[in-house]
Amino acid sequence: MHDIIIMGSGLAGSCLALQLGKMNLDVILLERNEYPACHLPETTTLNIETVANKIGVNYSDIANCFSTQMIASFQQKNSQERMRIEHITDPSKGPFRVDRSQLDSRILALAIEQGVQHNTGVNVQFCNLDEQPRVVFTELGETKSLSAKIIVDATGKSALLGNQLELKSKPVLLDKRDLIFTHFQNYQFYAALEKNSVHIIETSSGYIFMLPLTDDRISVGVVTPSNSKKSEAKEIFDDVVKEIPWISNLVDSSDPVLPYIKAGSESYTLRQSCGVGYFIVGEALGFCDPFYSNGIETSIDSAALACKAITKLQNVEHSSEAILASYNTKINAMQKNAENLTRDWLTHNGLAISTSVIADPHIPYGISHFLASLTNTDFNTDAQKSMLQLRRKFDRQARI
Repeated sequence: MHDIIIMGSGLAGSCLALQLGKMNLDVILLERNEYPACHLPETTTLNIETVANKIGVNYSDIANCFSTQMIASFQQKNSQERMRIEHITDPSKGPFRVDRSQLDSRILALAIEQGVQHNTGVNVQFCNLDEQPRVVFTELGETKSLSAKIIVDATGKSALLGNQLELKSKPVLLDKRDLIFTHFQNYQFYAALEKNSVHIIETSSGYIFMLPLTDDRISVGVVTPSNSKKSEAKEIFDDVVKEIPWISNLVDSSDPVLPYIKAGSESYTLRQSCGVGYFIVGEALGFCDPFYSNGIETSIDSAALACKAITKLQNVEHSSEAILASYNTKINAMQKNAENLTRDWLTHNGLAISTSVIADPHIPYGISHFLASLTNTDFNTDAQKSMLQLRRKFDRQARI
């Protein structure tokens, strides 16, 4: 029997495993996918030292996962010109562009160094929380089970325990647009963009985004008003992409390495974040609208809170009921704060407007704030006026 079984080795699961591994607990991470996963880059307002302290690692362990350089280019539908914006942040303050694939892999590696066991290709079926907590899963086609003192759900949007225990709140729709994306492997596709950049191209009803991920892999997605008449993600994707011939040609000559994924637009939280024999961390606790995400903060903060609670449970002097109640209360407060920030950003964004393209996570945080500032700025040159005009045009396209 293990001390802790953590389902999911993403950022939340790996952060928690690392911290528990340092306590010499017997920890095993169960991961459905092969690792490392290819993850979209994100931005965070947390500085590197704060992140390192929260996770319990040295600054040098993760510094190369963060960049102060953010690049975004914008192109109107019928124009060959691009507006390129480069934002360099204060290294001591941020915000930072985060290479999530690199960060996740680094934290996982540090956890394994602490003796944490990591099993991939494990497909969890369900958890038995009666008496002795047990995880039932399939591995190489064989059904197996493992028991532990505590089970942790870090399965992200899959929300294994949230679904199994029927803990989900009523979903909330924050954005009425569809987001469909996939990944392509094509060097020419990748070479069309700068590294560490995002490229946004206007369409008749939304936009296309392109994000280089690795030397030969790129994420391409479309954001468009929801179309109830078309249910197939690839059909919606193709209809939007064909508006821009040069992108359509690249797509046709590239190999998709993922299915065409229609991002779930429902946001939810859980009514309960822990109970006897289990804890839930990261985005398994609740998924924020896909057009606005605070996944890094949620993962790191919930892992730290879970570690403290589990540590106290090892001490028989503490009341388990009080520990679980405290974790629930702190998670609820954390989620409420994130929800308020999300609604403020989507509703107001400092511009008294509805949802805007600049509120999407595809646009780095520093670029978003720069674009937001353009509304109330007086411009004199033609180039500056053109920038404001483009910003307003993208804003109109993205309104719900």
